[in-house]
Amino acid sequence: MRVLILIKHNQLDQSVVNFSSSLFEGTDTQIHLLNIVPTNGEIPLQINGRVLDFCTEFDLSAYIKQTENNLDYLNSIKHPLVVARNSYAGNKMSILKDYIQTNQIDIIVGGAHKTTVMEDAFVKTYPSRIIANTTLPYLTIKCNRDNFSPERIALIGDFTIPSKENFDVIKTIAKRHESEITLIKIQTPNDKRPDADIKQVMQAFAEMNGLNATLKIIKSADKESGVSELHTDGFTDLIVVARRTKATFFSLFNHHTDQENIVNHIYAPLLIC
Repeated sequence: MRVLILIKHNQLDQSVVNFSSSLFEGTDTQIHLLNIVPTNGEIPLQINGRVLDFCTEFDLSAYIKQTENNLDYLNSIKHPLVVARNSYAGNKMSILKDYIQTNQIDIIVGGAHKTTVMEDAFVKTYPSRIIANTTLPYLTIKCNRDNFSPERIALIGDFTIPSKENFDVIKTIAKRHESEITLIKIQTPNDKRPDADIKQVMQAFAEMNGLNATLKIIKSADKESGVSELHTDGFTDLIVVARRTKATFFSLFNHHTDQENIVNHIYAPLLIC
């Protein structure tokens, strides 16, 4: 397992590394630390998204100095699972995509802050952009989770028709921590199926994907409220949802806004797969 941790140079960074290490320690895992210094639109970039550091038409000294300082900071973050530390200046998404491909990354991990309604209206958060522009599992945390061990994992979906999914990352985590897995359907008023019919599909999903899981239906006015209830009631330690773009019954989201609201507003560790 190759884990890429996005380092922001803030007080949550060490906790994100501790969190990831606790999650995957004991497995064959390598952790990469990556920091990206964003540049303005006038700076010429390479195909991989990094600045053309040999270009003499623009003063890149501030960007280069910042990446050097940030690399010193990355070197101060210690853990035996960390095998690479890199800081680059350029376009965030282009650098991220290139790093994922070049280093054969399996999962992205990042810290995030809980956003306000005002921020949602005017700012496209970095986690939202990562989810929209990458296909890898993406794990976000918003508060200190040192020595994290997910005893309970909740897989949330719509569960309309069965299909097989790739749960390699989730199974690795569950095996490492002996986690209990629960399939959860958040039933909103527009889904009028009987509970028995929903659970029949959920059971078929569990069997098709080799999951030893319990089943739970939560009735809620909307999906975000249902996900929030899981966290506030202490029902789960790790929430797993599928990307909106997945054309499967497991997908929870119909709109980007639903997906982004859950990512930006829920404090619980959240894995988008």
